[in-house]
This record gives sequence, structure tokens and C-alpha cells, in this order.
Amino acid sequence: MEDNIKCSFEEHDKMKSITYCVECKIYMCNKCLNLHSSLFKHHHIYNLDKNKEEIFTGICKENNHDIKLEYFCNTHNKLCCLACIAKIKKNGKGEHNDCDISLIEDIENIKKNNLIENIKLLEELSLNLEESINKLKSIIKNISKNKEELKLNIQNHFTKIRSTLNEREDELLLKVDTLFNELYHNEDFIKDNEKLPKKIKISLEKGKKIKDEWNNDNLASLINDCINIENNIKDINLLKENLNKSIDANIKIQFITEDEDILFKTIKNYGDINKKKTIQKFNFIFKNGKNYKVSNNGKIATKTGSNGFNCTIIGNNEIPKNKISSWIFKINSEIENTLIIGIGPDNQNNINEFFTNCWSLDIKNMKLILKSGSYSDYINNKNKIIVKKGDIIKVEVDRIKNTLSFTINDINCGIAFSEIPQEDILYPVIMPYNSKSSIEIIDN
Repeated sequence: MEDNIKCSFEEHDKMKSITYCVECKIYMCNKCLNLHSSLFKHHHIYNLDKNKEEIFTGICKENNHDIKLEYFCNTHNKLCCLACIAKIKKNGKGEHNDCDISLIEDIENIKKNNLIENIKLLEELSLNLEESINKLKSIIKNISKNKEELKLNIQNHFTKIRSTLNEREDELLLKVDTLFNELYHNEDFIKDNEKLPKKIKISLEKGKKIKDEWNNDNLASLINDCINIENNIKDINLLKENLNKSIDANIKIQFITEDEDILFKTIKNYGDINKKKTIQKFNFIFKNGKNYKVSNNGKIATKTGSNGFNCTIIGNNEIPKNKISSWIFKINSEIENTLIIGIGPDNQNNINEFFTNCWSLDIKNMKLILKSGSYSDYINNKNKIIVKKGDIIKVEVDRIKNTLSFTINDINCGIAFSEIPQEDILYPVIMPYNSKSSIEIIDN
């Protein structure tokens, strides 16, 4: 909006306007507004602190139109002027020439009725609007908190890694010093022995002179000179010994690491940011059906018919689409032959087609039953899981990624099927073989 719209009254043309009158089509300063309000109490006044686009002047705002709005476009639900509905489209005119056009007088009652309905709707919406805004604020606050906690967690994690790396670096550097001190002599040792050749030369010359001039008149001095020569010889032998030691230890010491490419690749790809998988608890009970009875408010199903695949137990609720759902079963009886658990259509009356319509697991033999009717191993470990009475089985259906997984006694056996149709109507399905087989739904 323009900030410097001046008052339309000539005597006030240097004063900033604060309002606009739709009927008078004038801008007014504070002085004019007071007079105008007392004279025209029913005029529509707009405050200019609003966006200029919200101010209704009754004049078309299309470029170069500047014509009174006298028509209504039913197609676009928009007021328009004579130029807007011109038969020929040119220079911004005629944009609504193919639309359903009415005079504004013709739609008065329609808009009045709509207004009444919309007022009711706004009243209903306004009742919960403040609560919804507060709820939104709370959600945004929690999101911001989660964001900061996540960033802090990452920073703390990598600070710990860097600290561990620094500690390892210091440890290795100290180890280098210790190792070299054990194997080699440092520069101080060389400096201590650099004067030795000159010292030896002087001692040698002195020794020869003592030998040639030996007499008993100054025996103590001669003996002291002999001791110095003996000590010099010890220093020479020690130097030779250390030299031989250094030569024997003259091996190249290296910094040994694992494959650096693998290490750096691991570091570059270390960590990830993912949304936590939300698993929805799936509530259902068993439907009544043939050759089994339901008890405990529909949570226990017990086979009453003879041995064989002659009953199919179905859950009473459809597995939700576009969600991840899970439920838990408890085995209440010994499994003599087998018990099949899975998902499939409501096919209680079509038992013969069970294997080709469902995605299921033979829990006695830990075999997946394919839609072709054939079997395949579910888990390839040497010690096969053996399901028995009292064991707990969790079923998880991901209808976002279209997978089916089983967890047995808290052992996650992984994805069993990865091509579950996303749009099919599916239910929990159980098929016991032995008579008196019993299974119970328990809470997640």
C-alpha cells in the first residue's frame, strides 16, 4: 500500500489520509473523518492500515479499466466491469467474454443467503479457532524443541567422537616417543659424545707420555691419569655398544591403519536423519466362523473341527491402508502339525483358495507360504526357531512400503513379504491344522 496518500479535501491536501469512504470515493484525514462520520453514519469506511488491495472502491482495478463494477462473473465468482465482459479481447479487455455473467442486482439474494450460511460457519469456526491456534502453537513449540534436541544430540555425539579421536591421537604420539626412546638415542646423547674424540686424543697422548716418563716421585698423579684413561675407554666402549644397538634397531617404524578408503567412506556416511517409524496398534477381535468357537469377548479362537485345513479364522477389522500396523498373538496350545498365520481377504467360505489368496507363515516349520502354494524358508539359521505353547508372535504390516514381517518371542525375523498389494482389502488370517488349536489376541 502507498504510505503517502493525501486527504481528498483541498484544504487538507497536505495531510496524510487515514481512511477511505466507498460511497463518497474519497480519502480522509483525521479531521475529515470526524465530520464525515457524523454526517454519513452508514457509509462504508476502510482504514488505510490495511492492504490497499483490500480496500473496495467500487471501481474495477484491472489495468486501464477505471470503470464501475456493475457485473458479476459466476464462472470465477468475481465482480467485473463493462470492459471485463467486452466481446473483443484486446488490451486487457474482454477477459470474461466467454463466462457466465450476471448483473450484480440479479445475484443479491444468492449472496445474501450465502452470507447467512457463511456467518453461521464462521461462528462455528471461531468457537474452536483460538483452541486450534493454541494447539498449533504447542505443536510448533514441540517441533522446535525436537529440532534443537536433535541438533544438540548430533553435536554431543560428534564431540564424543572427536574427543575419542583426540585421545587416541595423544596415545599414539606418546607411544611413538616411548618406542623411540627404547630403541634409539636422541640428539642429547649425540651432543654428550661429540667431545669424546678430542678427549680420547688428549688421553692417548697423555698416556704415552706417562708411559715414557713413569717415575715414583709423583705416583698419585700418575695413577689418577691412568684412571681417567680407563674411564675414557669405558665411554668409548659404551658408545660402540650403543652404536651397534642403534644399527641393529635401524628399522623403519610405520603408522599402521585399516583400509583408509573404507574408514573415510564410513566417516562420510556416518549417521543419518530419519523420521521415526510410527507403528499403529491394530485392534480387532475374531469373527465367528465354521469349525471354531470364539471366546473372551472375541479375543480367543479355538478350533472345534477335526484335523485338517478346514477352518479359516478372520479378524473383524480391515488392516488400515497407508499405515504401519501391528498386532500380537499368543499360542495357547501345543502345535502338533502346524499353524498358519498371515493376512488375506475375508475368505472363510473359500478355504481351498486360502494359500493362493494370502501371505502367510507356517510357524511349525518356519516356512513362508507363497501365493503359488509352494514354500520357502523364512530364516536361514542353523538353529531354527521352534514355536511352542505360550510363545508370542507379533505381526507387522507396513502398507506404505507394502511389507509383512514377523517377530517371535522378541526375535525379529525380518521381512517375510515385500509385495503386499497396497489397495487390496486385507484382514488378519489364521488357519490351524490340529483340532483344539487355540490362539489369543493380546495387547501390544
